[in-house]
Amino acid sequence: MAHPEGRVDPVGDAELIETELLAADLESAERRLERVAKQARSGDKEAIAERDWLEAVVDALSAGRPAREVPVPETAPDALRKLSPLTAKPVLYVVNVDEGVTEAPPELVPHAEQMRARVVVISARVEAELRELDPGEAEEMRHELGIERSGLERLIRAAFELLDLISFFTADTDKEAMARTLPRGRTAYDAAGRVHTDIQRAFVRAEVVAWDELVDAGGYVGARERGTLRIEGRNYVVQDGDVVHIRT
Repeated sequence: MAHPEGRVDPVGDAELIETELLAADLESAERRLERVAKQARSGDKEAIAERDWLEAVVDALSAGRPAREVPVPETAPDALRKLSPLTAKPVLYVVNVDEGVTEAPPELVPHAEQMRARVVVISARVEAELRELDPGEAEEMRHELGIERSGLERLIRAAFELLDLISFFTADTDKEAMARTLPRGRTAYDAAGRVHTDIQRAFVRAEVVAWDELVDAGGYVGARERGTLRIEGRNYVVQDGDVVHIRT
């Protein structure tokens, strides 16, 4: 699909979007600053800290710098959540390239590093052609083109890494296996809460096995016989790809 402005300028495209986000955040920050400044007049320490932070955010945004560069004060820990600036969020550039291109445009790389952003390269044309093929033919075509994974899979993986998320699975007899997300470093107790708050409250233990070990063993019975199914407590740190069965 042709560029709406008839040009190829990935850095210019990125800067245009970033400028729009900066403008939107600046408008939101100025509105919130007006409200918080009134609260700060009462002497409330948290309101004062948030006011000072908002003033710094407005200054940064006005200078073309994202809100993520302004540290949130310890005395107003909810300030960022209350403002929810777009320029404080992680950035992922998805670049549409020609068939056979596997690297990001060289001029975009330093810009992405400056913005602390990740870059994923995808050929929309190739992905559209792959979707028309059966799985075997699509895999063969990806191999010929030197593409290890589908564009969607690479995009999802990059997003998970950017957000520092992992996937864990829940599965049981006669129940559909489901993939669920969890921030990296969270525990089995946290995972139980992702399933249901009632299950979290009634948490007793978790049966845990890596998904590939469970598949290789042919199910829970085989995993128990092999000793790869473990009993873990609420403080167990869930690993990417774990299958977690909560016992209540």
